Amino acid sequence: MSAFDILSFDSALLNSPAAIAQAVRKVYRHLRCGRRVTVRVCGARREQAVGWLGFAFEQAGIPFGLAGDSTSGAESLQLALSRDPPQSDSLGTPVSAAPLQIVLLGLGTVGLGVYRHLCAHPELFDVRRIVVRDLAKHRDDGVPVERLATHLWVAINEPADLVIELIGGIEPAGDIVHAALLRGRTVVTANKALLATRWDTFERYARAPQPRLRFSAAVGGSLPVLETVARLAAEQTIERVRAVINGTCNFVLDELAQGTTLAAAVAHAQRSGFAEADPSVDLSGADAAQKLSLIARAAFGSAPDPRHISCTGIEQLTPETVRAARGRGQRIRLVATCANVRGLIRAQVRPEALPASDYLAGAHREENRVEIATTEGTRRLAGKGAGRWPTSLAVIADVDDVLEALVHHAPALPARSAHR
Repeated sequence: MSAFDILSFDSALLNSPAAIAQAVRKVYRHLRCGRRVTVRVCGARREQAVGWLGFAFEQAGIPFGLAGDSTSGAESLQLALSRDPPQSDSLGTPVSAAPLQIVLLGLGTVGLGVYRHLCAHPELFDVRRIVVRDLAKHRDDGVPVERLATHLWVAINEPADLVIELIGGIEPAGDIVHAALLRGRTVVTANKALLATRWDTFERYARAPQPRLRFSAAVGGSLPVLETVARLAAEQTIERVRAVINGTCNFVLDELAQGTTLAAAVAHAQRSGFAEADPSVDLSGADAAQKLSLIARAAFGSAPDPRHISCTGIEQLTPETVRAARGRGQRIRLVATCANVRGLIRAQVRPEALPASDYLAGAHREENRVEIATTEGTRRLAGKGAGRWPTSLAVIADVDDVLEALVHHAPALPARSAHR
């Protein structure tokens, strides 16, 4: 049974998009620590504030229910109205003596979402430089031109406490991240390909108690998959993990079930912000294999190289095949599975025709679902696994952890200097 927290907010404080986003970030940090949370909102505008919070949670991909609604299906988060004064009138963000100095690598779908989170709080974050491929492409993003650069190695030369890497891929990201860590920076990344294939290089930087490499957003968007798996592995023995962990493929499969062609389904996913311009890594299953490797490492302490995981994608599936499965009461899902079989880690990614009653079959559009079987029972997770706001929320949660480390554990970050 998860621990239970009650967070209270005065509706008078929830009076702007920035304040709502700050409240969501506070709630999410409790959720990803495995807590069950009830959010109580009081004050004259409590109904309105609960509506705003509900919209923000939905946008961030966090399932929630309204207190007293037995049909909500939300296990971890409940929103409630309260006439009692709040237990705390603070949104709870740690405050440092000076803003956290940040270099942001990448301003794509997720990068722009992260930037907008950061620039909403100039008292906390100073985004000193943003590295992009094409300056002209970002003229209308609302980013100060003087902060933009095209040379990745600015991440090494720019004075900064934190580098946020969102360019993806193995190179040049690998050299940039490694150099930043060697220079004493802290790094937050969503780069599952890099971490899964070069874990031996980066493992020592990711170790507790004060890791300088954080990567919650590498798997599951706002779904705290890696944290949950690691926490369960520390408490009991994990036997198997089954997961639908590629939101792009799930979105496309739902489109195919409606009779849409693969090309049209992918185009729709791209327009919706769930698929990259080149979707081949998603459709081939390689993205799911990279995520599965990280999950297996968290569950079992070791993992196969994602390039050696048995992997079949969805590129060959047709609308007729997917609709025929629906006609039999089945749902085709791209399922990633890892298990400890007599000390050997077995892993595979493949499309499976699941009974409609299977928990993974219920994943809808860009949603991710994870089922963790342990010696003591089964834990299930669900939430949006793709899109700007779910993934950027996970990145920002790591940034907030870095900020908290700076406030409470100053030695965890290097001393600031204009000559670094």
